[in-house]
Amino acid sequence: MIIVFEGPRCSGKSAISHSLVEHLKADEFPAKLWKSERGKDPFSDMITTIYSDFEDQTKLWVVDRFHLSEYVNSKASKRGTSHYVAELKQQIWHIDRLMRGRNALIIYPVVSLATRKGRLKRKNKKDPIDGALMEALWAQAILESRCERIAVYNEHSTDLYQAGIILFDLAKARWDRRPR
Repeated sequence: MIIVFEGPRCSGKSAISHSLVEHLKADEFPAKLWKSERGKDPFSDMITTIYSDFEDQTKLWVVDRFHLSEYVNSKASKRGTSHYVAELKQQIWHIDRLMRGRNALIIYPVVSLATRKGRLKRKNKKDPIDGALMEALWAQAILESRCERIAVYNEHSTDLYQAGIILFDLAKARWDRRPR
């Protein structure tokens, strides 16, 4: 089983995914955190991960960024030719189909642009392009994905706590329904 956290910088992906893994492990679930590392060929790396790590059905995989992050960030930072964008889209949706075939659930933390900009500033980070345009790219990617997906509100620390409880219950329920 795979739960993927996707979304723009400082939306709460890492905080929620790490917290979820801690809670699952405390409840003796075989949860494992997988964090995306950017290699020379991220798409080949992802496909290898899908066919190797994610084939292990004895683990509940919690993934901090995967194919949609690569798609949006590549599209935002390179702004390449139409040929590049078409090739990128083809690769990313191939990965999306593979993930859907493994019943991946995508979690998209929702946070206002103002809050996200505040978090970016506190962490001395920035988006590769204007924040509003980045939000639009994310909305498009999430809507186009064919994986099952849900959004969690993450404006305040109490929202983070509530999201963790809901996702913990959801992860346990999905684990019980997994094919064996």
